[in-house]
Amino acid sequence: MFMTAELLRDFWSVVEVSQPSKLLKLNDADLVHQLMSQIDETRLLTHEEKDHLTTYVRTRTPLIRDLVQARPA
Repeated sequence: MFMTAELLRDFWSVVEVSQPSKLLKLNDADLVHQLMSQIDETRLLTHEEKDHLTTYVRTRTPLIRDLVQARPA
């Protein structure tokens, strides 16, 4: 799996600015969909980048939840 550092920074920036209360209410599939929709709004991704990033997000949902939960609501 290949993703640029810029894409990873952009993704984690999206996580950081997302509303914690909204993300924590979502199941894993909806969480992935929500974050992918948000990153789609911020940059144009190729089909390959979307596939790689979706896989990346799916494997990081516990980490995403931990980070979001640690932030103030």
